[in-house]
Amino acid sequence: MVVISHPSDDLLETYSIGSCPEADLMEIESHVMFCATCAERLSRVDEFVDLIKRFLRDNSQIDLPAFRMPPGTSDVRTTAIRSER
Repeated sequence: MVVISHPSDDLLETYSIGSCPEADLMEIESHVMFCATCAERLSRVDEFVDLIKRFLRDNSQIDLPAFRMPPGTSDVRTTAIRSER
């Protein structure tokens, strides 16, 4: 996939957690380097991902209820975050 316009939030999230398809990496990195809007968006996504990672790491002993992703939403984010525990 070639990123011609601004990357979607989902693509920035996948990039932030390190699960972005290799074919998209260069396009996203180039775009974010020259687009202040997307650089800011990615910064907010990175902060959110870091917050979730810290929460999961700090509360790994808490028995959290099962969480179901809304229909049509990929669970790639939760899978990737849980695999980093």
